Amino acid sequence: LATGLARLPGHLDVVLVDLMTAIRSCHVVLLPMAGMDTRGSVQSYYDDAPIVLDLTLSSRGLLVLTGVARPELQELGAANGWRMCEIGADDELAYLNSVPTAEGAVRLAQDRAVKTIHGSRALVVGYGRCGITLAALLKGMGAHVTVAARQPGVLAKAFAAGHSPHYVGELSRVLGSHDFLFNAAPALVFTEELLVCMRRDSVLIDIASGAGGVDYQAAKRLGCIAVLAPSLPGKFTPETAGHILGRVLPRIIKKIFRRRGKMKGRRIGFALTGSYCTFAAVMPEIARLRDSGAEIVPIMSETAASTDTRFGRAEMWRGHVLAASGALEIIDTIALAEPIGPGKLLDLVIVAPCTGNTLAKIAGGITDSSVTMAVKAHLRNLRPVLVAISTNDGLGLNAVNLARLQSSKNIFMEVQDGNYCTEIWRHLRGYIRHARAGARQGARLSIARASRRSRGVGYGAPW
Repeated sequence: LATGLARLPGHLDVVLVDLMTAIRSCHVVLLPMAGMDTRGSVQSYYDDAPIVLDLTLSSRGLLVLTGVARPELQELGAANGWRMCEIGADDELAYLNSVPTAEGAVRLAQDRAVKTIHGSRALVVGYGRCGITLAALLKGMGAHVTVAARQPGVLAKAFAAGHSPHYVGELSRVLGSHDFLFNAAPALVFTEELLVCMRRDSVLIDIASGAGGVDYQAAKRLGCIAVLAPSLPGKFTPETAGHILGRVLPRIIKKIFRRRGKMKGRRIGFALTGSYCTFAAVMPEIARLRDSGAEIVPIMSETAASTDTRFGRAEMWRGHVLAASGALEIIDTIALAEPIGPGKLLDLVIVAPCTGNTLAKIAGGITDSSVTMAVKAHLRNLRPVLVAISTNDGLGLNAVNLARLQSSKNIFMEVQDGNYCTEIWRHLRGYIRHARAGARQGARLSIARASRRSRGVGYGAPW
């Protein structure tokens, strides 16, 4: 079934219906990769009128797939009972889509330029999946390519691919020497201070997700040529985009529905503390637990729930948590967390990420936040707590607290060696199964069994 596709070619085998019929008749709804805008509209390239999503479209358990879900869409999905799934982060889909995205970006740049790509100087900001493909395409067309990024490892990768690496914090020094600028970083990079350094005959194409990475009001005032270019595969190469989705979506959908029911009837409290750089790694794990049948009760420390950082606004992360968990509210105060103990509300509490600060408070019996109260209240029922430690100082003085908790009953953790924070998630599911088994039997979990599974503490590692 299809809706919002009035101009779709007639030879395609689809049935056009209204939005309400589609919601009521289907188990899965696929939105454009750009998702919904702040006004509740979904733009369709094949229809003159946008699709409007609102609270009348309630359908408990409906799986809604989209590339990027803004906070507004996540909140609407939670209110309507939808199971939101952001597929933009899927590696296979992202790499396959990067090819038509790169070609579309180059076509847009050529339409607005007065010179050829060949022999020009091109700057690519962001060297993720789209950035890698775009830089390679530009180099193949004869451009001199500079790649700007923040991480030394990413810059080294760009250098190994034959590009000129440059730290993104020093773009003002080189911006004026480039003819073509491409932004693939999903953050505000081209501020007014940086756009002042841009030549007026240069072309800036922004392929970043969401609102992009350019201050477009400043660009207009300064007379810069800046174009926000979302959803390029569907606009420029719809047939290829369709084949890509047809190849990838069955796997994603089957995986989601296959997980359903494995933890049916379990209530899991998922608590987040202020390790903001790891929030993006947490969201898929919350969604996986929910997809396996568990009821997720989201808990956020007061700091994590209210602090805006360079990794995103607090409101955005709250929306992500609600969408991933399917809950209607977040426990973010001590008063809301305290009933967990007397009411025996949860089978398992997961603290992920757990900062060194929270680790020390749990070890010292300090209860001054919603997360520490949730842990204390849950432990009084002799039920398991799983702690995933996130620290960028190799635990420092917190090693003694780690040792103290490892010898405590019903507290389980793993500190994983490695260069990337997300490595802990490879082992998370095994610990959940272990904790779940003990909760089902109504017995204490053996600390000896958990200790045998531990990989040990890696000093200097991020976990």
